[in-house]
Amino acid sequence: MKEIVAMVLSASPPKLGRNNDGWLRRYVKNADITGLPLDTRGYVALTRDQDARQAAGGANLDARTGAASVSSEIAHAPFVLVMTFMGLPPPDARLVNVSYFANAGYNGRQDTQLTLPVLRLHGHYPGTYL
Repeated sequence: MKEIVAMVLSASPPKLGRNNDGWLRRYVKNADITGLPLDTRGYVALTRDQDARQAAGGANLDARTGAASVSSEIAHAPFVLVMTFMGLPPPDARLVNVSYFANAGYNGRQDTQLTLPVLRLHGHYPGTYL
């Protein structure tokens, strides 16, 4: 999870790293810190696309349901990495929540199995998949 957060921070404006009193920056820099702020979540999927995209602070609004999402995305084969903020849901319900990875200690070990969907990137807009 620290790698996901570090990648999102590197692709985002500095303001994101200052949010929550700089919690995300401290989380990445300090091996002993665990957990994410309650309003921040990490999601993962797979992609085979040759295209790549990254976006910081993208907002999506589902016209059918009215659901909103504010997220940052890094999509480069084989992974789609998305972080959401303000407690909002992910831009696509097929993304798998891996926020609990942040609770693992530096030398800790967690055995888990993930079934990740394979998504095709749709256009240039973050959070849009086929």
